[in-house]
Amino acid sequence: MPTRTSEKYNLSGAAVLIVDTNLHTCKILVQIMLGLGSKNPVTASSVEGAMQDVRSADFDLILVRARLGEHDGYDFVEWLRRSHIEPNCYTAIILLSSHTPVSKVEKARDNGANFIVSVPFAPILLLERIIWIATQPRLSLQSASYFGPDRRFHSIVPEPPSTGRRSSDNASDDTSDPETD
Repeated sequence: MPTRTSEKYNLSGAAVLIVDTNLHTCKILVQIMLGLGSKNPVTASSVEGAMQDVRSADFDLILVRARLGEHDGYDFVEWLRRSHIEPNCYTAIILLSSHTPVSKVEKARDNGANFIVSVPFAPILLLERIIWIATQPRLSLQSASYFGPDRRFHSIVPEPPSTGRRSSDNASDDTSDPETD
């Protein structure tokens, strides 16, 4: 996970879709994204509206509420991943939920969400998740039962100069090149 640094991230060119049935929450999410630098976040107040939006425009990030009335955010995520609407079926998706037991986190993961974030949250947490998605991209996988980002976080390595916790994470003392010996 990225650490808080003084680095600057530019979200001004990011196309963001916010899906939430609660108008007040949607306005708060829009203000958070504007505060993080996004220029014109698009909002949808229903799954049907979000489906129309992803058919007509390309997005770099989708924030979707888990509970959306008749349909839920989990269903939307699964539909989008399996829709093959390119490039949106590969878009980063953060699911927002006020109820995050392990079963719901696993459901979000299994439906193809990049992250699930518990509501309420601080804007810095959302920014950290966005930075994590941007700096630690995961391959998209497709199988008979799954389409979405690789669910394994195997590519996260300690940043230099720290050393890993496992002996295999540390550099070997043997610096010889087996190809030239």
